[in-house]
Amino acid sequence: MLTYNMEAQYYHALHLACGGDYKAIEKLKKMQSSKIPPLAVFLASDQGANVSGQIFGVRANEIYLFSQPRIVRALHRAEGWTPESIGEQAIPALESSFFANEPSASITPWDPI
Repeated sequence: MLTYNMEAQYYHALHLACGGDYKAIEKLKKMQSSKIPPLAVFLASDQGANVSGQIFGVRANEIYLFSQPRIVRALHRAEGWTPESIGEQAIPALESSFFANEPSASITPWDPI
């Protein structure tokens, strides 16, 4: 019963995320968590010993290597930060350097392989 309920919730979430587009839902079903362990096992093996500090992603049968995040801007406040001072000072000062929040389909426009 629990498995069925979880599976039903998963498919309901897919349906909502895809706006009822069944072709999109079928594409998303290809992206199974079972595709991730081979990369993790490799990285934990002796063969993967020289791979360090890299950011990987797995989507269906694809493996991605992501660029490294680097500091774009920094702010200092001698007395430290509070949620209020972040909202009033830090975010307005950093906003001009924000990256666009793009949907993943604009970054990887091809279907999962």
